[in-house]
Amino acid sequence: MAGILACEMLFSCSSALEDSSAVSSDCKGFSIVIDNYNSTTQKSASSNSSRLIIAPDTCEISGVSKFILEGLDSLNPLNQISQVIAIDGSGVGTIESVAPSFWHFTLHAYSDEECTTEILRGSASVDTRQAASVSFTLSSSGLTTPGSYDLTLKYTDTGATAFDEMVGEIHVVICDAVTLETVQEIAVVSTAANLTKFTDGTGYIITDNEIAPGAYILTAHFYQIANSKATKIGFFSAGFIVEPGRNTTQTVTIPHIIAVKPEAPENLKAYRDDSTLNADSYNAVIRWDDVPNNEEYFQLVIREFDSASATTGVRTVLDYSNYASKSFAADGIGYVGGSLVYNSEEIVLKLATGKLYDFELYAINTYGNSVACVRSASGNIDSDPTYGAMTGFDAPGDSAPYKRVNTFTISYSLENGRLITERGTAYSGQNFIEYKVYKGSDTALMIPATIVDPSDSTYSSQTEWPVCYYGNLSQGWEKWVASGSDTAVTSVSTFTNRTFYAVYDIQTASSVYFDNDAVHVTYGSTAADSVYGSGNDVVLSSGDSVTTGYVTITIDRGSEPSSVFPRFDFYVNGIAQSTYTGGAGTSSISYTIPLFLKGSFTLQVSGTYNEQYFYSDEFVIKVN
Repeated sequence: MAGILACEMLFSCSSALEDSSAVSSDCKGFSIVIDNYNSTTQKSASSNSSRLIIAPDTCEISGVSKFILEGLDSLNPLNQISQVIAIDGSGVGTIESVAPSFWHFTLHAYSDEECTTEILRGSASVDTRQAASVSFTLSSSGLTTPGSYDLTLKYTDTGATAFDEMVGEIHVVICDAVTLETVQEIAVVSTAANLTKFTDGTGYIITDNEIAPGAYILTAHFYQIANSKATKIGFFSAGFIVEPGRNTTQTVTIPHIIAVKPEAPENLKAYRDDSTLNADSYNAVIRWDDVPNNEEYFQLVIREFDSASATTGVRTVLDYSNYASKSFAADGIGYVGGSLVYNSEEIVLKLATGKLYDFELYAINTYGNSVACVRSASGNIDSDPTYGAMTGFDAPGDSAPYKRVNTFTISYSLENGRLITERGTAYSGQNFIEYKVYKGSDTALMIPATIVDPSDSTYSSQTEWPVCYYGNLSQGWEKWVASGSDTAVTSVSTFTNRTFYAVYDIQTASSVYFDNDAVHVTYGSTAADSVYGSGNDVVLSSGDSVTTGYVTITIDRGSEPSSVFPRFDFYVNGIAQSTYTGGAGTSSISYTIPLFLKGSFTLQVSGTYNEQYFYSDEFVIKVN
């Protein structure tokens, strides 16, 4: 884009790229090509096309009176340059006498021949012995040269009658864009002649020859004067950019805002900042287009849902008076950044995982609320992968853009096992968390890949990931189960956080494993009431425990694998009670545990093989 400012230096020595040793000492000249420009004005003005931004025009080459290039030779600090560079209308210039070395350059752009008013600056480093080019990005960032403005304020013809009949005073103020503190009280317009200029085509002119560069907000407060009392009847705001060393000349047309409620904001969208994800919360970036220009503040209504369409009744209302003090609490909402004051277009909130939310946004002024702006589908912020779209799911009966905001977690408890992902990251004996967005349908759980070669500790034979195993690769993952259940879970249909536990195919090198179903719990003399490895509670009541006063654990050793365990240990409430070390040929083992006291007792049995312990399910016996 010729004429828009930034630059690239192209070295004229063609051998520079071929062999650094071949670069001669007389290779000192190169060209400068300007082809890009990054300014505060362009960033602010292009961030949202609907928002009124008062700013200078894009700086072009014709607006620069003189370029000066400064350079420091890092290999020889005594070798420095500072010289004027002539840049033609196409953005090309030439510089001579640069020694082959590693240079740090700074390019300065001035709007005057005396070089007292710097408007742009860029820095770059280049090895002139090696590189064929170097690029600069010229920017006004960091420059403190004062700017100026000549603004003409007009009020639109629409509503001019209301203006003439009602407006008795106008206060024009420049505020800090972040704090909203007053930077300049430009004018208090109260005479009939000056008020008339707003509507007669002349316009009311405000000027300043020296104002610090930066981002501001220009505001105009309209008052009706009656019985010496001022009543606010209108408010206007617009973004205002002051560039260093440059003048902003613009006619600002104020729309009909006298005694009028604001229009609704538009394009309300929410994005998840993926860098903030954790098990409990995440940051949601909520953005909208500031359409009305006469709102005094915005109000954000957040509703929580417990199904596709029904709300929980929890309704959080944030506005200018409370948004900044909102702390993350039981309702799962907290303030992070941004604002809901006039001229704002973003607020960042901390939201809880495992909940469904949605938003409505209203613009509000003295005369009332706009209609609601509901959330629309969201794409990534400027295609930045850090920010994920949060569109939730299409709720039945709602219009397509109205979708719930949600992130829920699936936590996988590895149960002292080990998970290795494709990226080589290992998770041992802890929870591995996936972050999901509920879309109204089932969400599949992670399925660890089959271990190709259990003897391959280098994983070179493994082609699919992740893998999950217990002690070694031969003890692979078997299934995920919910707490208190032995049923395999492969998917969930929920927006709430869930936790699942790993079950492994635990075995030794001899393929011996402990079969929970071989552990039978009986009480009294009634075998029919046995519990076979289910982990269910056994309740002893009158006629059971009172007369017998004991519980018998029976291990059936009639077949593999129980017959191969040379040792069994029995526990009550985690305390070892007895050890059996009989021969493998014994068909069954019974151990009687006296339980004469009332209460709950956790019974457990383990088999030992090759000095490894394999536990059965725990059985809770309740004595009433």
